[in-house]
Amino acid sequence: STQTTLKQQHLVARELLELKSYDRQKGTNYYETLRSYLRNERDIPKTSEKLIIHRTTLLYRLKKIQAQWNLNLEDPWQRLYLTWALWMLEKEESLKKK
Repeated sequence: STQTTLKQQHLVARELLELKSYDRQKGTNYYETLRSYLRNERDIPKTSEKLIIHRTTLLYRLKKIQAQWNLNLEDPWQRLYLTWALWMLEKEESLKKK
């Protein structure tokens, strides 16, 4: 039996990998902002509380994420894909730690 390992860039949304890279280069926190926003089901007060940031800071970050990475967080299919991709990234990272 032949086992093929797919590379990370083929499994997850390119935008998430770019967000992570941008955060590393610029010292920003956009990846975690998007992750928390999606995990908290787009609940602004809950997300800002979890991230310990002001509501306006969260809204600014989300606007920047959508503009810079051409994402539409109002689109349920795009949110589903991003959520799935986040899950895949986290799964892969947890396997690497073992």
